[in-house]
Amino acid sequence: MKEKKDDLKNNVKGDNKNKNKKIKIIITALLLTLLVAAVIITIVIVSSKNSDNDDYDNYEINNTTNKEKNSKEKNIVSDVEYFIGSSDKTNFKASKVENEKYVVSFDYNKDIMLLHVCAADSQTFISRLISKSFESSNLIESIIMNCKENGTLKYKVEINNYTSLTEQNLEENTILMDSEGNNLNKTVTQVKNDYVNEFKDKCKTYDYKTIYRYAEDYKGKEVKYTGKVVQVIDDGDVSSYRVNITKDRWGYYDDTVYVIYANLDNSTPRILEDDIITMYGTLGDLFSYETVMGSKLTIPSITARYIEINK
Repeated sequence: MKEKKDDLKNNVKGDNKNKNKKIKIIITALLLTLLVAAVIITIVIVSSKNSDNDDYDNYEINNTTNKEKNSKEKNIVSDVEYFIGSSDKTNFKASKVENEKYVVSFDYNKDIMLLHVCAADSQTFISRLISKSFESSNLIESIIMNCKENGTLKYKVEINNYTSLTEQNLEENTILMDSEGNNLNKTVTQVKNDYVNEFKDKCKTYDYKTIYRYAEDYKGKEVKYTGKVVQVIDDGDVSSYRVNITKDRWGYYDDTVYVIYANLDNSTPRILEDDIITMYGTLGDLFSYETVMGSKLTIPSITARYIEINK
């Protein structure tokens, strides 16, 4: 009996040991699982932080790059607009191209935009710009001027090789285009000459009495006259003259007109009294003035566009 009790006790002790062993194994497994989970969580957190740091670093790099880019663009736009800008030149932009260079573009708007005006004014604006020294000039690759008529694009002018531009090579680095960007294959000089010749071809010579008697009807008509300068009233960028335009059979000139001439591009030498000139222009209103004797005279007026000195 006693032996049976001892065997029973031993069996119970054995079962308890097995249970304790199993519990220890389970606890150990749980601890190992928690440890692995903790390691995984730690790895994820560290990776996330590194990723955030990388993203932040990339953001900082990109942000710094963008700030530098925007700063350069602003400086270029500010400089160009300062030297050639005015109320009719707007929408200045700078776009980055190859070799860390920029293309500058702007709009040039007028009520009436003609090709020769677009071409000639582009040379005036860029000549003004290249004569100035400013820090951002070495960043400019080319300049594009969009010539608009009341907001509608009519022509484009592209000036290339800005950093090597001079007054002498400006025209050869200028490309004239239509509104679609197609090359017109004409130089600025050719365009100017075409316009001048077209205007001159339209000019006619009318009888003096006719333009005097019917001045209102003939106002604005294109005219051509050859005559003798009898008085230079004002000599400057805008000059006025009295010119006799009717030559008699003995070679003397009579019939006086009042001529206004803006020689803005200095294409005509100084005009003096007794010069024989040929002028092309448009008829205006009658002009009245007081003579040295105190009497009042009224004569036809002409706004000359082009004057040639014959002798």
